[in-house]
Amino acid sequence: MILRAALCGLVVVLVTALGAVAAPPALPETPLAPFELLYARPFTLAEPMEYLWSKERPMVTSGWLLVLEVDPAVAYPRQTALPVLYAGDQVAHYAMKGYPSGRIVAVVPARIDLQSAPIWFGTPTLPEQVDQAIIQAEEVLAREAGIGPFPSGVVEAALAAGGPELVLNSSLDLEALGRELHVRYLEPAALK
Repeated sequence: MILRAALCGLVVVLVTALGAVAAPPALPETPLAPFELLYARPFTLAEPMEYLWSKERPMVTSGWLLVLEVDPAVAYPRQTALPVLYAGDQVAHYAMKGYPSGRIVAVVPARIDLQSAPIWFGTPTLPEQVDQAIIQAEEVLAREAGIGPFPSGVVEAALAAGGPELVLNSSLDLEALGRELHVRYLEPAALK
């Protein structure tokens, strides 16, 4: 009898714990600006990569590697449509997830002007369904919501944190750097 009660109690505890872990945080309303631009580094690839995170699927030879501080609910990994990260007229790819830290590593597949281009999360969808018409419509919504580029001082600090242009052989090298940034910026030891 005592063993049965103990097992029932254990089952209740496990079910409660699993339910708490399994429930993802609600997605925030979009458009939504990142809280901070922490790192920005330009890159060039010797071997072009096919960029799968937009409808056009361009071949990419240069762009930006960014670390952004965002609402942690946006950074929660999900198997469904997510708020798409836009950087100027590009769809940016979350190279590494950042939940619960709220920091994400992202690849921008072009050399946008970080001083003038807004960065924001738009309407949830699959990024590979996004074309230039959708990007333009989403940018209108972002600007109407008051989202603009980061202040010049923030961009300069992120560029200083990033360092000089990286010349890499392939997307594999870019992924390796993304993993290094994940450890540096996203792991608990890196958090304030």
